[in-house]
Amino acid sequence: MELEDMVRFLDKNFPKDMAEINYSLELLKEVVDDTGKEINKKVTKLTKDRKFEKVRKYLDRLEEIEKYKTKIDKFLNRIKKSKNNSKVNIEAPNYEEYRVDHKITHT
Repeated sequence: MELEDMVRFLDKNFPKDMAEINYSLELLKEVVDDTGKEINKKVTKLTKDRKFEKVRKYLDRLEEIEKYKTKIDKFLNRIKKSKNNSKVNIEAPNYEEYRVDHKITHT
């Protein structure tokens, strides 16, 4: 099944799940993007330190990450074109409810 067909099927039959997938992919995209930025910082430092062999390895990984970002974007664009996805709202969890108070001893 092609990506477009899969998105259409999921959106028609499982709109809430499709909305969850959309939300999750948006988060994944952010993390992947942040990781790419961190690799860029590392490349800059390695370049300053003249560690060119390591720079090449990091650049190769960065190139792979960009390919994954493109795939994620493609999937997200297909989802956004779907009909039902915009009708279902997924609320982000309130992570503050789960925050651990480090001042209290936990057993």
